[in-house]
Amino acid sequence: MKSWLIVASLLGAGVALPAATPGDKPLPSMEDILQRVVERGAKEMENDRLFDAHYGFTFQRTTDTKNTKGELKKTEERVLKHDPSTAAAAKKKSEPVVTEASLKADAEAKGRAFEKRDFVLNTDIIRRFTFNVVGRETIEGRPAVVLEFVPAGRNLPVKTFKDKFINKAAGRVWIDEADAVVVKVDMRLTEEVSVVGGLVGNVKRCVYGFLRARTPEGWWFTQNVRWQMEGRQFFTHKIMECHEQKKDVKRVM
Repeated sequence: MKSWLIVASLLGAGVALPAATPGDKPLPSMEDILQRVVERGAKEMENDRLFDAHYGFTFQRTTDTKNTKGELKKTEERVLKHDPSTAAAAKKKSEPVVTEASLKADAEAKGRAFEKRDFVLNTDIIRRFTFNVVGRETIEGRPAVVLEFVPAGRNLPVKTFKDKFINKAAGRVWIDEADAVVVKVDMRLTEEVSVVGGLVGNVKRCVYGFLRARTPEGWWFTQNVRWQMEGRQFFTHKIMECHEQKKDVKRVM
């Protein structure tokens, strides 16, 4: 009952309802979508733990730094391997282990503007945006409901470094219809962001997107991440492009 009241209050704050599409299976109501994604969002940490415990993979990140003319100035590449059969022993010895959590922490340390966990649609995130259901598409062979989102206002709360970016984000999010999981995101900044931290200066433009895949057991993992950011760091204007992917994803018995 409480979750329904939360969804109802959010709808009253400016969440648009979907229009029926003639000839197609009716789209789910916004109340149903929001209730299910909020409930599913609470299970994301357990989802990541189960995936890390049973699947091995190779993580690859390539980051290019360019000048304003698009000329490549520097390329950084990082390749890490995760093997759950050896991770437990390494953890006991206090050795670093490559997991979903460690990759997130690594991204935070580099000052990335967005991360997959920023799009766990909990009640706090939902209140920051106005959503509109725009249709249904097939992602990874599964039906997904497509939502467009824009900031709910200009004076949104800023509690953390990431809030500066999240409050000015707009784009589309794809929700797996059966599992209520955010399976794909494409977003952009709606205006320039001034920051102090891992990125010092102004971020003039940022586009970000990720795609997740599902294991046969029903565990979701981030398959691909791409982002591009243009801004000023100290007195240097530069463009950074990054591509991350998990390859050779296999169940380890």
